[in-house]
Order: sequence, then structure tokens, then C-alpha cells
Amino acid sequence: MKIAITNLNKRTTVEHLQRLFNRFGVVRSAKILRDDPAGRSACYGIVRLDYPDGLVAIAELNNLLFMDHYLEVYEMGD
Repeated sequence: MKIAITNLNKRTTVEHLQRLFNRFGVVRSAKILRDDPAGRSACYGIVRLDYPDGLVAIAELNNLLFMDHYLEVYEMGD
């Protein structure tokens, strides 16, 4: 399942996301979107986890304080 993570700290890396979500299952992919040619973070990431691990991750991580930001975590349509 595809999971969106918003309100990421600009310093968040793909490795940070992988470690955060690996607690819930195998991370199939993780990326952080960039919003300009300079590569600045858009503070938005996408992670893929198997169902139902993704549902547990969403429930546990939504509104979590992570790197001084409260995350918004929700399921995306494929």
C-alpha cells in the first residue's frame, strides 16, 4: 500500500523514512519529493508497505512528533 507523509522536516532523508517505517514491516520503497530544480525538500514523502502493516504504521505514526515536526500520515490511492 502507498502511504503519504506530509509536514516532514526539510532535513529528513529517505534513510530516516526507511528506519521509521521498518518497525512495521518491509519497506518496499521510500522517497522524498523535491519541489524545485535545486532539490529542496517539499516536506512530503511516500512509502510503500504491505497491507496490513501499512495500516498499523498509519495509526501509529500519524501526528507523531518526528524531527521537531508533527507528521501527517495517510493512505494514498494507487
